[in-house]
Amino acid sequence: MSVSDAERATAAVRSRFRTVLFAGGPVPSWHERAACASAPTSMFFPETGGTLQAVTVRAAKRVCAGCVVREQCLADVMAYESRAHRRYGVAGGTSAAQRSQRGRRHR
Repeated sequence: MSVSDAERATAAVRSRFRTVLFAGGPVPSWHERAACASAPTSMFFPETGGTLQAVTVRAAKRVCAGCVVREQCLADVMAYESRAHRRYGVAGGTSAAQRSQRGRRHR
């Protein structure tokens, strides 16, 4: 049985989430229902700096805006990031900077 491009793309996104957002731990089950599951990983983890990053972040936020698991995503990422003390990429419809601000308000 061959692996489809969609399956490879999903596996790549899940791997990136494990590595970047969940320190290599299991990706939460809600991720299979996430709007980003079939989107390019680079959209949610753009290179830093410049106009391209701003455009990419806005595009990622548009994907998140209609996502059925956006709140779960944001809650899980905020919980992990509060322990890891690092923020990167777009998750739960927010940028790393927005999550930093939100984290400071909730301390």
